[in-house]
Amino acid sequence: MKILACTEFTQINSGYSIYMREILNRLNRVPGIKIAELASYCSQDDQRMANVPWKVYPVAPSRNDSKAVEEYHANPLHAFGAKLFNDVLLDYKPTHVIDIRDSWHIEYQFRSPLRPYYAHVVMPAVDAAPQHRTWIDMYSYADKILSYTDWGINILKVAGLNNVFSSASPCAPIEFSPLTSEQRAEVKRSMGLGDVTIVGTVMRNQRRKLFPNLFQDFAAYLNKSGRTDVFLLCHTSNPDTWELDEHLLENGLSNKVLFTYHCNRCGTVDFSFYRGIFSHCRKCNNMSSTFTSTQNGVDNHTMNLIYNAMDVYVQYAICEGYGMPLAEALSCGIPIMAVDYSAMSEIIHQAQGTAIKPVDFFTEPETGRRMAMPDRNSFINGLDSLLSLSKEKLIEKSKFSRLLYGMRSYDETAKVWLDALSSCEPSKNWNSSPVKYNMDIKIPKGISSSAFARWLITDVLQEPKYIGSFLEARLIRDISNGHAYRGFDNKYYHEDVAGKGMQLVPFDREFATRHFGALLEERQMWEDKRIASL
Repeated sequence: MKILACTEFTQINSGYSIYMREILNRLNRVPGIKIAELASYCSQDDQRMANVPWKVYPVAPSRNDSKAVEEYHANPLHAFGAKLFNDVLLDYKPTHVIDIRDSWHIEYQFRSPLRPYYAHVVMPAVDAAPQHRTWIDMYSYADKILSYTDWGINILKVAGLNNVFSSASPCAPIEFSPLTSEQRAEVKRSMGLGDVTIVGTVMRNQRRKLFPNLFQDFAAYLNKSGRTDVFLLCHTSNPDTWELDEHLLENGLSNKVLFTYHCNRCGTVDFSFYRGIFSHCRKCNNMSSTFTSTQNGVDNHTMNLIYNAMDVYVQYAICEGYGMPLAEALSCGIPIMAVDYSAMSEIIHQAQGTAIKPVDFFTEPETGRRMAMPDRNSFINGLDSLLSLSKEKLIEKSKFSRLLYGMRSYDETAKVWLDALSSCEPSKNWNSSPVKYNMDIKIPKGISSSAFARWLITDVLQEPKYIGSFLEARLIRDISNGHAYRGFDNKYYHEDVAGKGMQLVPFDREFATRHFGALLEERQMWEDKRIASL
């Protein structure tokens, strides 16, 4: 079995990369399995590739190649591996391709002209319901679908997918564990803090992470409780989505919210009130201390210290595909709070943490997913209840939650992946005989939109698997209307609803025939390249 893992580079410390690193390390030890990695956020001159025990195909070009860098940034899909994917397939010739990211990260793998030559096992981040119909249609063509949670499994099954395999939940890496009370106090002292109470959160500064609401509701808690010894600690990215400094000023929290700063030069991490995007490092005194990010993260040992500085952990988000910081906080023995929706519900109820009730739901216009808005009073009352406990009671509660959630192992999660991979195989071998597609396309006259759509699928694209699919239904609609929503990479297969407004493009019969003819030519080109690669 030859596995190509499409992933964020396994040497960085994002949630996706940590999960994939843990899984691949275990699969790599299985006899008969060979691994390669198509690594996003890894450049051709990244020296960390030497630390990886399998072959790495870097997605980003060398920083010194200005022309390649310009081309790389010209299309947002290039960062996910879309530009290199087919070339990597021909070079490595995997039997299986895997990915664990969002739909817009993995879409190109479904429409690859070389799709028959690899089995496809994916674990998309099912973070809200319902999942968009074009995603469900796309997922239906995977050989096996995994999910981060049982909640996600149910959402996919209710949507009608019959290729759903199992959940393969993340776990906290072994470096995450509770420190003693004395050690936690020392962590706070080392960060310049006294005997204070820390409410912490680890969330990237994204639209779905509700930093403005968290700041506003934390300020309301402080006003209600009258506590002066409670601070909010945010381990986040900046600049990104929210203007963090403005929201601090709006809520009078400039001296009540701490952030982690990480020095790009010496690696020092410290807690500080907001001091700008860049600031002096307190150790090396260079202007090199900044917020963390996907490519400027801290290692697990340091993250363990950050979690252990917290007295309570809170996840304030409209949805989550899993919410790995919740599991990491639990492994560090920190009581957790989270919005009672999507994957967060599964974790918060399993651990009997403090659930923050949604006050309402709203529908995201781009995707049609229902998102939860947390109830301010539920958060304030829940936090007040937790912080009214003695330190001993709080530690007791955290131990109970940790026990209920269970000390899970990536060994078990990797076994689920191995079972899923072993249950499927590609429909064709890379050494299969050449395929020559019929390029003699004659446009039929006087037929219905329905018949014309089917002709495009069977005679032009020559992909009968799309008969009866959502793609066929879209074709009938779009040919009848004379326009279509723009697809990924300007190709028709899947509508692009990844965080932007839907864009209409012309789509009459003549345009559709030319477009599908070009897709067929592309398939033939890559088929010819496959034969040449043998």
